[in-house]
Amino acid sequence: MDQSREHGTTVRRRVSLQKKPVVSGQGGRMVDRQEEHIDEEQLGTSHFALLGVGPTPDTMDILHQLRNAFDHDSVEFKENEVPQNPSVSNPLELCFEGVWMSILTSDVGDWLERVCALDPSLTESEAKQAIASDWALHIDAQLIGADPFDDLRTQLRLLEALTSEVVRQIVDVNALKVWHPEILQEFLATPRRPALYDLYSLHVVESADIAVHAGFRQGNGNEVEPGRCWAHTHGLFRFGMPDIEIFDVPREHEQELRELVDSIIGRILEEPDSFDRPFRLSQNQAGMFLPMEQMMEVLPEDIAGRDPHYRYEDETLEGVRLALVGLYTDEDTDEASIHWDITPALRGIQNEGP
Repeated sequence: MDQSREHGTTVRRRVSLQKKPVVSGQGGRMVDRQEEHIDEEQLGTSHFALLGVGPTPDTMDILHQLRNAFDHDSVEFKENEVPQNPSVSNPLELCFEGVWMSILTSDVGDWLERVCALDPSLTESEAKQAIASDWALHIDAQLIGADPFDDLRTQLRLLEALTSEVVRQIVDVNALKVWHPEILQEFLATPRRPALYDLYSLHVVESADIAVHAGFRQGNGNEVEPGRCWAHTHGLFRFGMPDIEIFDVPREHEQELRELVDSIIGRILEEPDSFDRPFRLSQNQAGMFLPMEQMMEVLPEDIAGRDPHYRYEDETLEGVRLALVGLYTDEDTDEASIHWDITPALRGIQNEGP
């Protein structure tokens, strides 16, 4: 598979389909822990942070809030002695209703500026308020039960108990989103599973902005083909699902892309084996997933999201990631082939709906 450009015209060639990728799933969890490239510490880790003002809470403050909210026996501590000031090197570790969590405090800094810069729904005043916070209280939970959404609800209940009047905002660090505390209340008020699109983000980035997404202060200023974007999700990996990347997406089809990604994720939740086989993208277009390593081998170097330097520097691209590609059949030879450009599917959604 290669790509050449002559006289301003893009010429794309497809490659025959050699084999399909396999991402195994059991018990509703779609990532195999035994894969060499999976970080055991990242799989199933859900990370939120409370942003507050005033004195930094210490362990006694945290324990006081938990004891006021829950029965004494519902919280079990990992060690007999708990740290006076929970930190990265010495977190407060506890088990609440069967879910292990780590609690620690930190300053707000570059990590929060990065989240604010990558949350398109955040207003300028909301971003300034977040960055002006005096401290962050981080709550990490291991979502490794039979249903990770049950574990997530348990984590959110503990977050609620620690959300005092001095907490102004909540950061979903996995999905790179900043919440108002009211959003947490809305999640817990509904008895059903929260909408997954509230718990992941889809970033659609043009090539000139790749450097900023990777954490650099300025863009690379080198937009080879304006309007062609790199789309990718954040936040799925905590549920045992690979995050998804789509390359060479026309900006004018961003809405159709968001509809497609939502429908794919919903299908995967109902049918975990969807990762293992081709599936319908639109009425007349099929697709499949490729491991990112294979995708990098065939993508042209000037495609947005391909540059290995920026991918290496971008700490938000954690965990297992799969590339969504279109599946095509040659009308003359009936030979199957794949290509990273799924524009035909997006046009189909635009015309017919997903």
